[in-house]
Order: sequence, then C-alpha cells, then structure tokens
Amino acid sequence: MIAIVIALAALALNFVVPGPTGAAGVSYSVRSTLPLGENESGVYAAWGGTDEADLGPTVEFPIPLSEALPATNVTFISAGESYNATCPGPGSATTGQLCVYEVADGDRDYETIFSPATAYAGASQYGFSIWFVATGSDSYSYGTWTVSAP
Repeated sequence: MIAIVIALAALALNFVVPGPTGAAGVSYSVRSTLPLGENESGVYAAWGGTDEADLGPTVEFPIPLSEALPATNVTFISAGESYNATCPGPGSATTGQLCVYEVADGDRDYETIFSPATAYAGASQYGFSIWFVATGSDSYSYGTWTVSAP
C-alpha cells in the first residue's frame, strides 16, 4: 500500500506544469546606483544642544544615486508647511529631487541641507546632512525623507 502511494506521488510530480516566467528582478551590488526615477525613503532625527548650538543629523542613502544633487533639487518642508509640486507629501519626490518632510520640531532654526562630502548646499550621491541651530535647551527635529534618482 505504501509503495502504491509513493508511486502515485512520484507520478503526480511529473504532471506539474510550471507557470509563466516572471520579469527579471533588479540585481544590486556594492557598485549599483538607484535607477532613474526610482525612490527610496527613510527617517532622520536631531535633538539636544543648548542655545546657539549646532544640530546636524547625517543620512546615508541605502542605494547611492548616480550623481550628486544641487541645492536647487533639495527641499526641506517644515512641520505644518504645505507640500508642493516637487515634494507632494511623505514618501514622494519628483525625479531628481530630495524632499525632507519634518514631522515635529522644537526650539530650532533650520539653516540648510548640505552634502557631507563637500559641505556645500545640496546632497551627495551617498547622502546628506541637515544643519539646525538650537534656539533653546529642548531643541529637536524629526521626520522623513524621500529621494528620487536623477
């Protein structure tokens, strides 16, 4: 009886029909860059400091961009500020843009977003830093970001 069950199971395996081949997936290596128009997102946080102290979180892109972004392609949306065509809301950015969406803040002045590779306004192909200046003893800012590959 067991031999019959095993024989029937083996016979059934011969009648399995594979489905259609799916589209090839994207293969990433350490040298890969984010494909044109594709997005990646993450979070940032900065806190602490005393009055006039600098606060500066640095964010590294999980998948680098093919090139750096100039200051004109980087937007910081303060908490409570309206979204725009370039940065339509958290999780979104138009092609070639970095959008930083602040969720909450306290006792801080936003200065700029800059490339940690050059210290100039904009973003490097590997990430960005945000420069805040504390205006009190309870300074903080946190939120999300989305970049769309140029």
